[in-house]
Amino acid sequence: MTRFNHCPNCHTKPAGGLFGGTSRRIYECKDCGKVYCNHEKCGAGRCPNCASTRRTEVGKCYAD
Repeated sequence: MTRFNHCPNCHTKPAGGLFGGTSRRIYECKDCGKVYCNHEKCGAGRCPNCASTRRTEVGKCYAD
């Protein structure tokens, strides 16, 4: 699994801290190959490129 500094698509990082998540999963779309996270800026679970829900987890990004 790959460790990312931020989401390759929307460039956001997890919030971190007591109430925020410390990591975010990064996915690759099985249909078009787009790499994205599950943040609302990235389609909230759907590929931001083709709207597919078929995906594979390829890594995580972590809060600083």
